Amino acid sequence: METNPYKPPAAGVADIAPVQPPVRPRGVNIALALIGAALLLKLLMQIWGLYQRDFHVGDPRSYGLGLAVGLGLFALYGLMCHQLAQGRSWPRVLLLLLTLAGFAATCYAIGAARKLGIVSELLLTPTFLLNQLLPMILNFAALHLLFFASGTWFRQQPN
Repeated sequence: METNPYKPPAAGVADIAPVQPPVRPRGVNIALALIGAALLLKLLMQIWGLYQRDFHVGDPRSYGLGLAVGLGLFALYGLMCHQLAQGRSWPRVLLLLLTLAGFAATCYAIGAARKLGIVSELLLTPTFLLNQLLPMILNFAALHLLFFASGTWFRQQPN
């Protein structure tokens, strides 16, 4: 009966344990906290600016566009943080591009203020320091941690 053609084939079953992803490095955790702090700071400064104007926005169409762009960027940063925490590498490049665009806009604002002769008034306002300069510095510190301190962790992750 060993040559029974109706006998189902027998195969060994391999019990493969799921592969545990590598532990997220401390530098990535700190970078995520810095990005979140920059985002929270910008959000609080926007709310503070609205509070100073008694939540009067003037033309609702122009404010609606700014609100839509702001909410879109907030959602994009949230998605980037989630993907960074999962070990994806593309959000690092997108964060670099957004931070460099913010740096260029800040340089342009300083140049325009210099042309008008109000550089000292612009650089010393809390709105400029807390809404533009400090979040940009936090993002640059996060980029340093993501590219240089934890770059090998992102190369080890499956894409």
